[in-house]
Amino acid sequence: MSGELGGRSMVVPVLPVSGPVFAEVGIADALAAVPALPLPAPVEATTKIGIELPSGVRLTVDSGVDADALRLVLPVFAR
Repeated sequence: MSGELGGRSMVVPVLPVSGPVFAEVGIADALAAVPALPLPAPVEATTKIGIELPSGVRLTVDSGVDADALRLVLPVFAR
């Protein structure tokens, strides 16, 4: 309530300075300081396959489609 902080007090010594104090700074090549980023993996070209069923349903699948899964799904769309 009095505005005083409780606990331990710390005394920080202040050293006398007889003039300006400077920190040493070095300049490095900006590109040398940046780590090289990994290149993204090459994108594989994909081919789309268009399928039109006798029922009029049209499907487009990627050329990498699982043939067994496609074989199971096609009869459902053929109805």
